[in-house]
Amino acid sequence: MRRLSSWIFGQAHPPEARPVSLEGSPLNVEIVLTKRGRDCFVHLVNFSADRRIGGPPRVHELTTVEGIGVRIRADARPKRIVSVPGEKDIKFQWTGGQISFQALPLTAHEAYRIEL
Repeated sequence: MRRLSSWIFGQAHPPEARPVSLEGSPLNVEIVLTKRGRDCFVHLVNFSADRRIGGPPRVHELTTVEGIGVRIRADARPKRIVSVPGEKDIKFQWTGGQISFQALPLTAHEAYRIEL
């Protein structure tokens, strides 16, 4: 069902039209984009559980996911991108109003601050 839902969503709203998208990511990785002032924050969550209507989710074993590409639409070139916490600088490209970078290996949660 996840694959079918993802395909249908991709047909209705292709990745190029989205404010944020992932490349090379399994379906269980979720992305959240928020803003605080001029800065943006990207959160990647490796959600390895069954969502249930009538009870708590059943969590599966987390496996590390590598090679996730993140793309974000932006009006201006960012000053820098850093992982938070830790403040590790992340290399990025800015082309045609799109920021792209490779996420760090993801086990449960990774966050990035995009300084505009």
